[in-house]
Amino acid sequence: MKTKLIASGVLASVMSLSVALPATALSVSVGTDANADVSVGSNTSVGASGSGSGSASDQTSGSTGSDTSSSGSANGAVSGDVSVDPIMVTRADIDANANIPVSVSVLEVRSNADLSNYVAAQVKSDTNVQAIESSSDNVSVTYPQHARLFGFIPVTVHATAMVDASGKVSVKFPWYRFLLSTNGDELQTKLQSRIDADVQTTTAATAGANADASAKLSAAAQAKLVAGMRAILQDELNAASNTSASASANAHVNANANVGNY
Repeated sequence: MKTKLIASGVLASVMSLSVALPATALSVSVGTDANADVSVGSNTSVGASGSGSGSASDQTSGSTGSDTSSSGSANGAVSGDVSVDPIMVTRADIDANANIPVSVSVLEVRSNADLSNYVAAQVKSDTNVQAIESSSDNVSVTYPQHARLFGFIPVTVHATAMVDASGKVSVKFPWYRFLLSTNGDELQTKLQSRIDADVQTTTAATAGANADASAKLSAAAQAKLVAGMRAILQDELNAASNTSASASANAHVNANANVGNY
């Protein structure tokens, strides 16, 4: 009889404990937006909504909702303009990439993306171009030019013509320039004359509207300056080549004439 009473008492204690501590039911639902809905107990529910992972704070009773937002994106979506200033394309870049447009018109350049394609097309279409660097501050083109080492040995060297946003032109030759006889002064004069006309139409309005700020070159202005400098550099190289070829031909004719006189 005593044993039955003890068993009954234990059973009653277990029953009361199960009423005081209700069983915990856990359900988690995760959708596309990683929304988590967690419910604990009969009177407790926690809701969390977020991007990536949900976060919840436990509650004793009642229900609480919290929203968590993320500023990042797994796909790395980017909005707005991406600056690619400066743009630099070298002969090695073109040789390593066959998917370069052959021709892009200077009139088509309206953005940095257009300018990048235009610069690449200029380097690809003219095998003499060694490099073009273009930014809103200055534009430079590296191109071969004829010179004479020690004043009498014909050589070909790379000259870099540069123009800044104000329209000032400079020409740089390799570090051993002091050993060379070059067309540097004449080349700079011709470049300056060409650029003066281009700059007047590309930067005057910008400079006038921003008198207190440094002038900046638009993508269209940079493309026009690249085209102008490349044209002058090409003309100078061709002219020097033709002069050299003519001089060589005349020397050859004179030499044959002298031999025939003997």
